[in-house]
Amino acid sequence: MVITYRQTGKWEPFMPYPCDFPWTLYSIPNYIVCYLWSIFAAMSVVIPAIGVDTLFCGFTHHLCAFFKIAQNRMATYRCSTLKQTEANLKEIFKIYQDSLDMCVRLNQCFEPLIFVQFFVSSLQLCVVGYLFSLNFNQPQGIYYGSYMVSTVIQTFCYCYCGEYLKTESLNFVWAIYDSPWYNETRSSIGITRSMLISMMRAQNACRITGYFFEANMQAFSAIVRTAMSYITMLRSFS
Repeated sequence: MVITYRQTGKWEPFMPYPCDFPWTLYSIPNYIVCYLWSIFAAMSVVIPAIGVDTLFCGFTHHLCAFFKIAQNRMATYRCSTLKQTEANLKEIFKIYQDSLDMCVRLNQCFEPLIFVQFFVSSLQLCVVGYLFSLNFNQPQGIYYGSYMVSTVIQTFCYCYCGEYLKTESLNFVWAIYDSPWYNETRSSIGITRSMLISMMRAQNACRITGYFFEANMQAFSAIVRTAMSYITMLRSFS
């Protein structure tokens, strides 16, 4: 509104996001009511979305913490007897297995949400990117640009958490490799077999999926590249 007033010398009522009402906005009381209504409507959508995103990020980072605990205990354990070694490894493998189970349950709970999130975010980036290309030099371009940035950040949160969880679950392989296996495997065939099986299982990393795709940084890069190419193409036609 300030930019428009400085450019044209006329006061034009603008809303937080483009919308139409069946009455004029040039009346101050009407404008205030409509502005507050738009703010409350936006907050009713944004706050639950932020809550769900924060909950997902919190769950994934707690799971990564469990994987790190298992990695640290595997890489640093020292035992004097075979019985202590078996008990220690059993406890470590139990932590890792519980973390895998929680990861599977987390994916089952958030898989529909991630599918919808990526589908809607892709559509939003295309539509808003088109509007942004049309209003690039207009005051509305600031709104569309900020909306695109918020959509990209929200998608990045899911992709980063999925990539982080996958990486930490894979790192258990290196934790086993860094452990004193060369001392323990010579004294027990059972320990040797357990470590080999654990390494084979750890190579199958935890994945956060959306039915048909995996939420990771590769998927995020593909979405951003496609959206930027789409916007660049539209800008070249305008």
